[in-house]
Amino acid sequence: MRSRNGTHRHYRYNVHFAGQDKLKHREKSAMGLILTEISKTFKDFKVQVDLEVNDGDLTTLLGPSGCGKTTTLQIISGIIKPDSGSIILNGNDITLTDPWKRDIGIVFQDYALFPHLKVAENISYGLKRKGTGKKEITEAVRNYLKLVHLEGYGERTIDSLSGGEKQRVALARALAPKPGILLLDEPLSALDASLRKNLRREIRRIQQQLKLTTVYVTHDQEEALTISDSLVIMNQGGVEQHGTPPDIFNRPKTRFAADFLGHSNLLGGKITAVEESSGITVRINDKTEIYTPYFPLFKEGDPVWIFFRSGRTEICSYEKAGGNVLPGRLLLKEYYGTHTLFEVDINGTIIKAESRHPLSPEKKELTPGQEVFVSVSGEYCYLMERLSRI
Repeated sequence: MRSRNGTHRHYRYNVHFAGQDKLKHREKSAMGLILTEISKTFKDFKVQVDLEVNDGDLTTLLGPSGCGKTTTLQIISGIIKPDSGSIILNGNDITLTDPWKRDIGIVFQDYALFPHLKVAENISYGLKRKGTGKKEITEAVRNYLKLVHLEGYGERTIDSLSGGEKQRVALARALAPKPGILLLDEPLSALDASLRKNLRREIRRIQQQLKLTTVYVTHDQEEALTISDSLVIMNQGGVEQHGTPPDIFNRPKTRFAADFLGHSNLLGGKITAVEESSGITVRINDKTEIYTPYFPLFKEGDPVWIFFRSGRTEICSYEKAGGNVLPGRLLLKEYYGTHTLFEVDINGTIIKAESRHPLSPEKKELTPGQEVFVSVSGEYCYLMERLSRI
């Protein structure tokens, strides 16, 4: 990254521990990670990725099983060699560099700790390989144990640790050599729900404290939304959309991104009117039109998807005045503790509506099979090209 006068900026990363000296992270140029035209072909699968991760950001690769998330991570780490393309890390081309020379820290799903070594020996492993002095190793182990909240665990065996403790040790081991980038491959998937939530907050705290460029792989949508600076939706070996979590959640670019992330609603239609002052009219069928804000990319006659979230969708037993109102038949009513989910059949399309608790008396009485109406304000509708890939 360059400053306004054209010179390179450099940053120094520090971890602060109360009552002791700072643990200094490396001084490096703020350049991050760049994957350009990366391609890898397998017998029945192909990965094609262009990706940029800003220096100091946590970027999450999110997608269904088999979409190429872990393969992409393994290409970055050097475990898998790409057929073509380049990998630039902090200004250095590491495309052909051996994995152990890439200045990368990795945390695996199954921890990959050395069972015959104690906790402190696991954490110090990378430092010893780098030829770090004994005194520096002792200090680093102590500091990183404190960083992951495992003070006093240095002499424990790996078998004596819980799953969450093992993952903290794996994180400390990956961080101890002060890597240029941290890779985490579904690090929390083996843990129970409450522990996952606590540990992901710890990972985010540490990542922000170190300002360490990080690539995080998960299939958990809540995890991805809460932990990330930027989010990459992957599908069939490629990048479906890359942006901030709010951007992707509220303004998906493709039908797949809309369907995959959260409870979404999609209605297909054709634009019948475009007025910059009043908005866009989309005809759904012979009897129904939807009104949305003005989007400059669309014109009359364009086939589009109308996207809106279930949390913005209302349901009732009678037709309300105003807004976009659609008649349908209630198919499903599910209680989720904090809210109830309704699914409504509208001419063969399933529309979801979420109502926060407590429910109104009217909504409490709704039962599957009855005729209902759903409504959504035009301000919560977002248009996508109908030709977008599913």
